[in-house]
This record gives sequence, C-alpha cells and structure tokens, in this order.
Amino acid sequence: MSASSPEEQSDNITSPLAIRPSPRRPNILVTGTPATGKSALSVELARELVLEHVEVGGFARDRGLLDGYDADFQCDVLNDEKVLDELEPIMVDGAVVLDYHSCDWFPERWIQIVVVLRCNTEILYERLLAKGYTGKKLENNMDHECTPAYVEETREAYPRAMFFELPSNTYRDRARNLQLVKDAYQEFQKGWGNGRDSVDPAK
Repeated sequence: MSASSPEEQSDNITSPLAIRPSPRRPNILVTGTPATGKSALSVELARELVLEHVEVGGFARDRGLLDGYDADFQCDVLNDEKVLDELEPIMVDGAVVLDYHSCDWFPERWIQIVVVLRCNTEILYERLLAKGYTGKKLENNMDHECTPAYVEETREAYPRAMFFELPSNTYRDRARNLQLVKDAYQEFQKGWGNGRDSVDPAK
C-alpha cells in the first residue's frame, strides 16, 4: 500500500480546536455598536438568570491582555489570542453573558444565543456624544450602525445559535428585550444536555 501524501495525512488530523468541549451550560452573546445598551441588558440578564456577566473590554484590561492603545480611535487594543485563552475555561463552564461590540472572533461553539442590539442613528449619536466620543471614534461607530451588513456577518458567524436582532431605543425596548431573551434562554436550557444544542428561533 502506498504512503499517503502530506496533504492527505493532514486531512486525517483533527484540529485541537475541533475537539475542545462545548459549554456545560448555554451562553449568551450580547453585541452591537457601542451605546446601544449592551452592558445594561447584559447586567439585567445576568441578574435575572443568575449568569456571569463578562464585559470583554474590562476583562482584558483587568488581566493585562492588551497590545496597546489606539490614539486615533481612543480605545485599547486587545490581544485577541490571550483574551480567548483566558475566556476558554469560563465559557466552557457556561452560564455566561458575553458582552462586546465585535464578536466574530469568538469560537462558534461558545455561543448558543446571540443578541444584536440596534439603535436609531439620531438617538445613538446623542448617546455617543454623552459618552465622550469624538473625532474618528464617533465617526467610526456611527458608520458601523449605518452599515447593517455586520448583522448578517454576525448571523453567519453563529449559524447554529438562536439569533435576535432587537431595537434598543427606549426603556420600553429594554424591558421587552430583557423578557424576550430571558424567556428564550429558559426555554433553551430545558433541552440542554439532552442532545439538543440548538433551537429554531421560529418555534
């Protein structure tokens, strides 16, 4: 029998990432442009569902997982690889609300429910100004919210997750979003561990 080529041999090797475990308990990802209300919703979900809230930017700063500071965009530069390594055991244990404005770099297996918050651009502009955003940082985030392609990119990054795209303009929106995601998580959790690792959002 002839020896297989290096390419054929590599096809038979399972990547270490592929055999890493899925979470013991389901996780929620809350994402969207800054000032859409991610952290407010995440904190409330964590409290109501007794989950751990991980705000990724603060998590990275607290653990020194940074590669520097971007003066143009007035923000920390995260070391993605180090952040993922530190998050791995937390996310595998599960029952986490992961809160960050970008998300397609998180492993798909971590995330069971995705919530993308959207905001009216006039309201968002005022919120960003109130947070002290100026210059390129303000412009970049307004452009991001005005380019809805990121919503589909997020959906494609987590094709097996329950997916919600929700308005976050008013306190009424915030209360409705909390109840909707809370109900979805509780329903999802009923089937977790019984061979059911995804839910049809239409059902």
